Amino acid sequence: MADNVRYAVSMDAVDEYTTTNAASGDITGDIANVTPSYSRHHPSVGGSKGGSGKHDASLNLTVNADKICSSASSLGTMTNVKMVYIKHSGFTSAARDTVSAAKLSIIMGGVTIAVIEADGAIVLPFATATTAAITATSSTGDVCAEVIATN
Repeated sequence: MADNVRYAVSMDAVDEYTTTNAASGDITGDIANVTPSYSRHHPSVGGSKGGSGKHDASLNLTVNADKICSSASSLGTMTNVKMVYIKHSGFTSAARDTVSAAKLSIIMGGVTIAVIEADGAIVLPFATATTAAITATSSTGDVCAEVIATN
């Protein structure tokens, strides 16, 4: 049993670009053209964005498992949950021996709410305890999803 669960999320909207600086008056084989790469926060967003939260209470882990997902796989019985954490492990099995490049779609109420690539994760906090019917499906083959749900 956990005393509380804390979570955080952040994002950076980043512009990445390159430019080629041509060498002029170059002696053959002396200096080549240079193509440096640059990145910056996207000006319309203006920097990093993020938030966090915490559920205080005596929370029980209702699901704490690796779930192998291929097509419409249930992520577990989630009765009266306050938070669900789902991570694409990047592998096809709990043994973590075969890499998966497949995308993991998270589906709730028949609606795809997220599509996660390898090592990506999502946290679903619920202010009021919810019985969540969450399934996942892989874009191709199996994907091992790490799932934790608390109530």
